[in-house]
Amino acid sequence: MADDLTLTRLNRIIQGDCMEELAALSDESIDLTLFSPPYDGIRDYKKNWSFDIVELGAQLYRVTKDGGVVVVVIGDGTRQFAKSLTSFRLAVSWVDEIGWKLFE
Repeated sequence: MADDLTLTRLNRIIQGDCMEELAALSDESIDLTLFSPPYDGIRDYKKNWSFDIVELGAQLYRVTKDGGVVVVVIGDGTRQFAKSLTSFRLAVSWVDEIGWKLFE
Protein backbone atom coordinates (compact mmCIF):
# COMPACT_ATOMS: atom_id res chain seq x y z
CA MET A 1 0.00 0.00 0.00
CA ALA A 2 1.31 3.45 -0.88
CA ASP A 3 2.20 5.81 1.96
CA ASP A 4 0.84 9.38 2.29
CA LEU A 5 3.86 10.95 0.56
CA THR A 6 3.44 8.63 -2.41
CA LEU A 7 -0.31 9.29 -2.56
CA THR A 8 0.30 13.05 -2.88
CA ARG A 9 2.48 12.37 -5.92
CA LEU A 10 0.19 9.98 -7.79
CA ASN A 11 -1.38 11.04 -11.10
CA ARG A 12 0.92 14.03 -11.36
CA ILE A 13 3.85 15.14 -13.42
CA ILE A 14 6.77 15.48 -11.03
CA GLN A 15 9.61 17.82 -11.85
CA GLY A 16 12.71 17.44 -9.73
CA ASP A 17 15.86 15.41 -9.24
CA CYS A 18 14.75 11.94 -10.30
CA MET A 19 16.77 10.10 -7.66
CA GLU A 20 15.44 12.29 -4.85
CA GLU A 21 11.86 11.97 -6.05
CA LEU A 22 12.10 8.20 -6.52
CA ALA A 23 13.52 7.78 -3.00
CA ALA A 24 10.33 9.36 -1.64
CA LEU A 25 8.05 6.84 -3.39
CA SER A 26 6.85 3.55 -1.94
CA ASP A 27 7.81 0.21 -3.47
CA GLU A 28 5.49 -0.97 -6.26
CA SER A 29 3.45 2.24 -6.30
CA ILE A 30 3.78 3.42 -9.93
CA ASP A 31 2.07 2.03 -13.04
CA LEU A 32 3.81 4.08 -15.72
CA THR A 33 6.99 6.15 -15.99
CA LEU A 34 8.02 8.01 -19.12
CA PHE A 35 11.39 9.70 -19.26
CA SER A 36 13.91 11.00 -21.74
CA PRO A 37 17.46 11.05 -20.39
CA PRO A 38 20.26 13.14 -21.88
CA TYR A 39 20.98 11.77 -25.32
CA ASP A 40 24.37 10.09 -25.53
CA GLY A 41 26.34 13.34 -25.71
CA ILE A 42 24.24 14.56 -28.65
CA ARG A 43 23.29 17.75 -26.83
CA ASP A 44 25.61 20.08 -24.96
CA TYR A 45 24.47 20.28 -21.34
CA LYS A 46 27.67 22.12 -20.39
CA LYS A 47 28.47 19.33 -17.94
CA ASN A 48 25.92 20.72 -15.47
CA TRP A 49 24.47 17.31 -14.63
CA SER A 50 25.44 13.83 -13.58
CA PHE A 51 23.33 10.80 -14.26
CA ASP A 52 23.60 7.24 -12.91
CA ILE A 53 21.43 5.38 -15.41
CA VAL A 54 21.93 1.98 -13.72
CA GLU A 55 20.84 3.25 -10.30
CA LEU A 56 17.91 4.99 -11.96
CA GLY A 57 16.86 1.66 -13.48
CA ALA A 58 17.09 -0.03 -10.09
CA GLN A 59 14.99 2.64 -8.39
CA LEU A 60 12.39 2.58 -11.16
CA TYR A 61 12.23 -1.20 -10.84
CA ARG A 62 11.61 -0.83 -7.10
CA VAL A 63 8.73 1.65 -7.45
CA THR A 64 7.07 0.09 -10.52
CA LYS A 65 4.09 -2.19 -9.87
CA ASP A 66 4.08 -5.72 -11.22
CA GLY A 67 2.86 -5.31 -14.79
CA GLY A 68 3.86 -1.63 -14.82
CA VAL A 69 5.83 -0.04 -17.63
CA VAL A 70 8.81 2.29 -17.92
CA VAL A 71 9.18 3.99 -21.30
CA VAL A 72 12.64 5.33 -22.12
CA VAL A 73 12.95 7.76 -25.02
CA ILE A 74 16.61 7.85 -25.93
CA GLY A 75 18.66 8.41 -29.07
CA ASP A 76 22.07 7.02 -29.84
CA GLY A 77 24.94 9.22 -30.87
CA THR A 78 26.84 8.52 -34.06
CA ARG A 79 30.52 7.64 -33.98
CA GLN A 80 32.55 6.97 -37.09
CA PHE A 81 29.34 6.87 -39.17
CA ALA A 82 27.69 4.21 -36.97
CA LYS A 83 25.30 4.25 -34.03
CA SER A 84 26.94 4.10 -30.60
CA LEU A 85 24.48 1.40 -29.39
CA THR A 86 24.16 3.14 -26.02
CA SER A 87 20.40 2.49 -25.92
CA PHE A 88 20.97 -1.22 -26.58
CA ARG A 89 23.59 -1.41 -23.85
CA LEU A 90 21.15 0.28 -21.47
CA ALA A 91 18.42 -2.24 -22.29
CA VAL A 92 20.75 -5.23 -21.86
CA SER A 93 22.11 -3.84 -18.59
CA TRP A 94 18.66 -3.23 -17.12
CA VAL A 95 17.45 -6.70 -18.15
CA ASP A 96 20.57 -8.62 -17.08
CA GLU A 97 21.50 -6.71 -13.93
CA ILE A 98 18.21 -5.37 -12.57
CA GLY A 99 15.50 -7.76 -13.75
CA TRP A 100 13.54 -5.66 -16.24
CA LYS A 101 11.81 -7.27 -19.22
CA LEU A 102 12.27 -5.65 -22.61
CA PHE A 103 9.36 -4.87 -24.92
CA GLU A 104 9.51 -2.79 -28.09
